[in-house]
Amino acid sequence: MLSVSVVWAVTLRRLLGRVAGTLAAVPLRPHQLSMSWRTALAVGWAGISLCLAAVWNSSRNLGLSTWWLGPPADPRPLVVQVLPFVLPILLVVGAIRNVRFLPWLGLVAAAATAGVGLGDLDPYSRFGLIELALAVAGALLSLASIAGYRRGEPSEPTN
Repeated sequence: MLSVSVVWAVTLRRLLGRVAGTLAAVPLRPHQLSMSWRTALAVGWAGISLCLAAVWNSSRNLGLSTWWLGPPADPRPLVVQVLPFVLPILLVVGAIRNVRFLPWLGLVAAAATAGVGLGDLDPYSRFGLIELALAVAGALLSLASIAGYRRGEPSEPTN
């Protein structure tokens, strides 16, 4: 008799094979990234979001406030506290959903992260420098992903 785990493993393998076959059968539209570059972009921006969470945690543990967190005794509203995470997380979701123009949206997210970092340079420069380094990493990742960018179809020559 087959154990339940073997049955689940076979079922999962068949399901993933169908999903992978479906994804491979769908051609890329113009201005979309290839699967490998979408994966790289999603993993990279998820890592940047985790690093921003580490800045948040370090700021709270050290008692040094960033502009978007505020002092521990009088924190900023939750909407302001999660503001640095909005564009990176939307970019990860966009990569999963195969949204068009992802490299350019990544550059916008990198510029927004750089704005967060510039705001943190004044009181405690180390947090701001870390955020600026994350913005540069996101911009470089987005620029590199242009290599997997599907250009528009060439127009038909007219006679």
